[in-house]
Amino acid sequence: MSVSAVLNALLVLALVGWVLYRQTVARPVVARTLVILPGILAVIGVAAVSHVDNGNLGATAILYLAVDLVASIALGALRGCFVRVFVREGVMWRQGGAVTLALWVVSIGIRIVGAVLAANAGVGNVSSASLELALGVTLLAQNGVVALRGSRLGIPFASGDASRRRSGRIRSNING
Repeated sequence: MSVSAVLNALLVLALVGWVLYRQTVARPVVARTLVILPGILAVIGVAAVSHVDNGNLGATAILYLAVDLVASIALGALRGCFVRVFVREGVMWRQGGAVTLALWVVSIGIRIVGAVLAANAGVGNVSSASLELALGVTLLAQNGVVALRGSRLGIPFASGDASRRRSGRIRSNING
């Protein structure tokens, strides 16, 4: 295993740890933040996949990629159903709980099984390259369901300023 692969794995583990932590923290739902990180991850993932085999993926690789993305979307949407959506300070807030974290563990487990199957089928390089894409689409699906649920309840999104003010209050409470 190369140093680059180890560093990439550590970076992905740190990112997943950060995402899991953020799932359990109550925070306002700001519309643009629902798509920024997942969008960046998806773009990075598409770029990575496009470089596998010079962009000439075989049928097995395409099948693996399709199954991986469908599973990622389905599990993200399912997690979105279990995120608590509520009103605080007149705007939409969200917070995941034990079920959300358990579904993340299931998602990770399915991803690992898929990676092993892909490696055995000779398309492990697509599995590695699609990790950021899968993470991006699963977060987009989860965030989409959360936003839809909150919107159906008539709860407005928080502004980016409200989120920053909240962070400032937390910092001032820590420092004060």
